Amino acid sequence: RDLQGKARQCSVATLLGGTPDPLPVNCLISSETPEEAVEDIVKGIMGIFD
Repeated sequence: RDLQGKARQCSVATLLGGTPDPLPVNCLISSETPEEAVEDIVKGIMGIFD
């Protein structure tokens, strides 16, 4: 399988049927605890594939 998208010149998100979007790195800045940052990042990543 072409997990890195090199053969088709596309991203993994595109291969999985989603659209490539930047990860919400601003949640690292706005989070008050590491746990909150992880939770926000996971929500952001899961939102890419919705």
